[in-house]
Amino acid sequence: ISSDSSSPYILSLVARGLRGEILLHRVNDRGLLIGTGSACSSNAKKRYSRVILACGVSERDADGVIRLSFSDETTEEELGEAAKILNEEARSLSEDMQ
Repeated sequence: ISSDSSSPYILSLVARGLRGEILLHRVNDRGLLIGTGSACSSNAKKRYSRVILACGVSERDADGVIRLSFSDETTEEELGEAAKILNEEARSLSEDMQ
């Protein structure tokens, strides 16, 4: 999910076919703290945030949205480690679902 007006320190990804909440717990267990969905939701009764849907994510893929927040002090090594953990856990979760 991207936009010219988005923050350079927040990255939202769609893990298609995976539940973001399950992936969140798996990567949290490895020390990577992430969130799911959007922090900009004002109606808890709706299943998906209007912000996520407005970014062009389908309702089918909305369950797989994860959000990572970084600071201007985040290093390339930390970004690489985060990518490695996300990739490993998403692959493992996908294999577990088969």
